[in-house]
Amino acid sequence: MEMRVGNFFILILGVIVTFIGPWFLYSLHKCTEKITAKVEKVESTKSYNLISFSYMYAGREYNVHQMNVISSLKAIRYKSGEEISVYIDPKKPHHLRTSERLGVLDILILGVFSVLVGLIFIKIAIDMI
Repeated sequence: MEMRVGNFFILILGVIVTFIGPWFLYSLHKCTEKITAKVEKVESTKSYNLISFSYMYAGREYNVHQMNVISSLKAIRYKSGEEISVYIDPKKPHHLRTSERLGVLDILILGVFSVLVGLIFIKIAIDMI
């Protein structure tokens, strides 16, 4: 019985991982309105970067934290107190991206990699049945 619960868990994990990357890419794709944001804080470690932004949109103030685990180079270019252009989703203003276009690395990691990992989990779960 434990094996079946484990199989089900791996199957569900595979389905979630398969769809989360493309869903996240789609939500970033909807960030089309260019606004100015202030870089509040930049934290960098060996494994991730955390960048905090604040901005006003439609009369409301937003404070958004963006974690980047891909490259420390992206965080280095931001300085606390600096104002930069960001792109937000007008329907969900707390969603933002910092570049006009999605990069090839973003698409590969979020899209292709998550789908492949998800499909591997699904295959493992099916093979164990």
